Amino acid sequence: TSPSDPLALARVPASLVVRERVFDGAYALVLNKFPVFAGHALLITPTFARQADRLTKLDLDALHRCAVAADGVGFYNSHDEAGSSQPHRHLQIVPFSSMAAVLSLTPSSPRTGGASAQLRPGMFWQFDLLPSEFWLWSAKAPYLPVVRRLPALEARGVAHGVVRLPDRATFELDFAPRGSTFADALVRAYVAVATDLGVLLSTAPEDAPHNVILVRHWLMVVKRRAKTSTRGGVDCNALAFTGCLLVRDAGVFEVLTTSAAGMNTNATTPPGVAREPPPLLTPLDVLQDVADSLGATSPPPRTLR
Repeated sequence: TSPSDPLALARVPASLVVRERVFDGAYALVLNKFPVFAGHALLITPTFARQADRLTKLDLDALHRCAVAADGVGFYNSHDEAGSSQPHRHLQIVPFSSMAAVLSLTPSSPRTGGASAQLRPGMFWQFDLLPSEFWLWSAKAPYLPVVRRLPALEARGVAHGVVRLPDRATFELDFAPRGSTFADALVRAYVAVATDLGVLLSTAPEDAPHNVILVRHWLMVVKRRAKTSTRGGVDCNALAFTGCLLVRDAGVFEVLTTSAAGMNTNATTPPGVAREPPPLLTPLDVLQDVADSLGATSPPPRTLR
């Protein structure tokens, strides 16, 4: 066991180990040692596997199953620039219910959530704005993921994509060909978005940092360029793109609640000219800083065939 690997199972305190073997021993389920939200859990590989390596079908399936069971959000930070703090492969789950104690949560339709749909963080209501007609299924055709954009993130040029997921319980009845599994659908969804964003073009996975956010009925991928925002110095992992900025100190919190222009000590105003109130540094400014850019124009919605 490497002394520099705190996610080596032998080094995880016994009080934090929920189960040593889950999903046929592919992972251990443990609690986060320093949780922001109660019930923050991790799926960790029992032996070292690189966090930056490509997600597998089992990774996606296990993360989705845990997110649904917890009625929460599953997420993955691929690399340091995507907010990962450890090189050991780990997938994370946070129940929506545990967020209610510390966040001001936006009520939203249960269409994309479970029992705790009213407890989802603020960014989640954007998913309810996506066209519902794209989520009509046909038992005569295979599942074809359609890549969409969230309006708030697209307006800022944030490189991301969202795919609506079908129901796991009825997947094999809803789609042809028979024999295809829901785990296969998760892979198709992930590959569709990752391809759309260029995440899979690099031969070295660590050259394409990204986040994956997964809940019962949708999957989102965000392509990253930095861990920390240039404005405000906020460290961001995948949860930032659900509307949860994890502010670690009062100084950064102050920056988010004061003006962005106020950080520029060289700014001057000519005598006799009133200075306009500077705009606030918003969470969307932070997300724009740490995400890669879609470019001048966004590609049209894309279906993987």
